[in-house]
Amino acid sequence: MSTSSSVCSPTSRYNPSRVGYVHVRLSAPTNADPEAHTTYLQPAERTLSTQGVEACETLIGFYTSLLRQWINNCSPLPTDPDFVLSHPDQRAVYDLAIHVSTLCTSLILSLSSDSPFLTRLSSATLSFYDLLSASPKHIPIIPPPLSLIHLLFLTPSLCALSRITAILANYKRAMDAQPSPLPSAATTLSALTHNPPSLPFPLQIMFPAIAENEYASLHVSLDAYLASLDPSYNGRSTLSLSAHPALASLSRAAWIQLEDREMERQGLDGRRAARLEGPVGKERLEELGARGGVRVEWGAWERELVGFLEERGVEGLGRLREVMEGGE
Repeated sequence: MSTSSSVCSPTSRYNPSRVGYVHVRLSAPTNADPEAHTTYLQPAERTLSTQGVEACETLIGFYTSLLRQWINNCSPLPTDPDFVLSHPDQRAVYDLAIHVSTLCTSLILSLSSDSPFLTRLSSATLSFYDLLSASPKHIPIIPPPLSLIHLLFLTPSLCALSRITAILANYKRAMDAQPSPLPSAATTLSALTHNPPSLPFPLQIMFPAIAENEYASLHVSLDAYLASLDPSYNGRSTLSLSAHPALASLSRAAWIQLEDREMERQGLDGRRAARLEGPVGKERLEELGARGGVRVEWGAWERELVGFLEERGVEGLGRLREVMEGGE
């Protein structure tokens, strides 16, 4: 299947009846032969991808509905991991997932970060992966590519952030239960879960690096660029959860709650002790303690923030942290 390069226009119209017809025609993965793709899917996609955001949402929703139908009709997964994609059913599901990931990446990149349509397309994309990540064991483990994970993680929406991290938690659990997944799945999940232990939790998602020296090189380059913008900037502070566009205000509220509690526990005078201003960062926490403010470890702060967000409905971060730390 080919991906149209057209950018979604928010003003055009589409004919949803055509989508329903194609769905019926391709209701089982065994129908997904090359001729069917050429005859039905490619023309439908070329048409819908030029008909506005509503049509783009319908297109992704169509693929999600098609995936659900194929999962229900899919044959059992071969026990030998070398033959996971040997059956046409498994290959069809895999090809569909790869195509949708490319399509969704293209559509999201076609919109600016402040576009009112970005959240809608991100939500449609996440619905596809909600289904795929929770699929039964007879479906191959097919996580989204890291580029798409990055885009969804940075979507300025609490709901999107919670959903993408919950999806990654689903994939991590599936990986733990299936010791020999597809190589592409193993590469993606390894990048998310086998980073240097000192790497801050959000950066494990944003900048996957398998080896210490790979991360060190990236860290130096990133810090140099950020310092050229502002001497106080660095990778850890700028890409922490506290600086996420959808979390800044909640992070500040969580910190004030923690700081007040620690002031009392550590016996500090709240009127005299130094207080943290601005986003919470690892180095800033160390400086705060040295200036006579509360002493809080970076890991303790991240746990506090994740718990604070979970209490307010942002549960995905907690699920992902739990499985990354070896929980159930």
